[in-house]
Amino acid sequence: MVNLCEEAGCLDVSLSREDLSRPHDTTHDLLKVRYPLFTREQGKRQRLAKQALARSRDIMHEYESSLKEGAMPTPGDESALTNVPSCILCHKTVMQPCWFCTHCEDDVFICMSCDHQNEVAFANYHGHHDYHIHDLVRCQKAGEDDELPVEERLANLEEKFTTKFTTQEAAIKDLQDAVHERLGRVEQMIQLMLTSKGLGNGTSPNNPGPKRGRI
Repeated sequence: MVNLCEEAGCLDVSLSREDLSRPHDTTHDLLKVRYPLFTREQGKRQRLAKQALARSRDIMHEYESSLKEGAMPTPGDESALTNVPSCILCHKTVMQPCWFCTHCEDDVFICMSCDHQNEVAFANYHGHHDYHIHDLVRCQKAGEDDELPVEERLANLEEKFTTKFTTQEAAIKDLQDAVHERLGRVEQMIQLMLTSKGLGNGTSPNNPGPKRGRI
């Protein structure tokens, strides 16, 4: 998972990181949340996002297909207009990329222009979409490499686990070396204490050892 702020300069860049199985690319799907997301909520929110993304792409695909077939909506043809995806704020027809709400029961699109205005764009909005609570998923055409082949995904997992186990093995060895070194120091200290009390060579204050006289 990669966390990004909503600045255009950050959303429109590719990046790589050691803990990522593959570099992040601008074609990857994005989920926008406006408040802290707890770990226990991530699974549910991701499922909602995937469902919403699939729904938004179906709508956009259907609309774009109708344009190619020449079925342009005309003023007064309300049945056609209802199939045109439009921004809930400026009411203009949206084009990809755009944002789609994962929470609203209706199909709620927000164009990039209105989204860049943040709360300002919602000043005169009185609909059911909640700016602060509802998540948004970025609707854009799926990249060709969005879904890696099974073999490549398994290879990435194997590499990831191998790296993790190697790191853990090295950490355990370092810990063992540190313990052995500390035990060696303790042993030396005990030996010095015994020697200072005359116990290291088998003697003691009460048993100073055999008396030595002159012959």
